[in-house]
Amino acid sequence: MADTVAVIGEFVGTTLFLFFAFAGTQLANFGKQIEYDNQFSLANLLYISAAFGFGLMVNAWIFFRISGGLFNPAVSITLHRKV
Repeated sequence: MADTVAVIGEFVGTTLFLFFAFAGTQLANFGKQIEYDNQFSLANLLYISAAFGFGLMVNAWIFFRISGGLFNPAVSITLHRKV
């Protein structure tokens, strides 16, 4: 039963992490015209990296009691595998 709760917790945590990270990326790129405004923006890059960082930090902090804060299924399957 504990493994099932950990798997569900990891799935929900990964889903929320990706949702917040990609929402931050879309917000950073909102209103840009691709064909005309194709310049590199350091502020845009920092905003996107901060969105990914804060998304991972918040979700790891919320779900560390359930799945250990691991959001990589390969690592979780390896650590929870019973030999």
